[in-house]
Amino acid sequence: MSSEHDRSEPDSVLRTRNGAVRTPAASASHRTVSVAPPPAPYTPGSVPDARIVDRSKPGDGGSGNGNGDDDGNDNGSLRAWWAWYQRELQRRPLRTKMITSGVFGGLADMIAQMVAARSARAAHLRRATVAYTAAGALVTAPFMHVWFPLLNRIVPSKDPLAVYKRVVLDRLVGSPPFYFLFFFMVNAVNGLSVRNNLKLIRTILLSAVRDGIAYWSVVNLTLFTYVPVDIRLLFSNLFGLVWTAYLALPRT
Repeated sequence: MSSEHDRSEPDSVLRTRNGAVRTPAASASHRTVSVAPPPAPYTPGSVPDARIVDRSKPGDGGSGNGNGDDDGNDNGSLRAWWAWYQRELQRRPLRTKMITSGVFGGLADMIAQMVAARSARAAHLRRATVAYTAAGALVTAPFMHVWFPLLNRIVPSKDPLAVYKRVVLDRLVGSPPFYFLFFFMVNAVNGLSVRNNLKLIRTILLSAVRDGIAYWSVVNLTLFTYVPVDIRLLFSNLFGLVWTAYLALPRT
């Protein structure tokens, strides 16, 4: 009996070479039931780690080595700065304009120093930069903060020649007192006495007004046409980099 049972076992229970168990009943629908072997232990270098991703290719959103990601970071920084500027302009308009105008004034003097390649002492160079920073913050910003809205009230936008009238008023009425205050501040910070300051201003004021007509008339046609009054000073500062550097050159 036992021998017949032993001989019949291979008909009902069949074992494959890799350990799979197959029965006649199961083979009708599933021929083989496999028992998966346990996973092999991981050794460094044998299989790439799926968590390690190469992010050095351009534009793949990685660590910033690619041009696409750099552009995205630059645009994001610019948008964040612009959002900050508009928010601060609503909360503290005059202080915000003073900060930006001061920064642009100092940069303009640095540009003038590089163009002129001055060999003066470092202390004198720093003092000149401080002077133009102070003039930008304490003269340009407060003056234009009042002057630009005043122009809009003097010449209403409904006037078909409003832009041209504002340009003329700005150059002939606004610029002389502005340049006087601007030069007085710069010269005072640079150490000139009041008498010498006024004497120097008399020699340079007329030429500054005359040269400004050629430059700022073109710039202001664009500003008064396309730029809103609340951010007009910021764009004026951008063009003022060139102009203030021009004003600083004779004193370099």
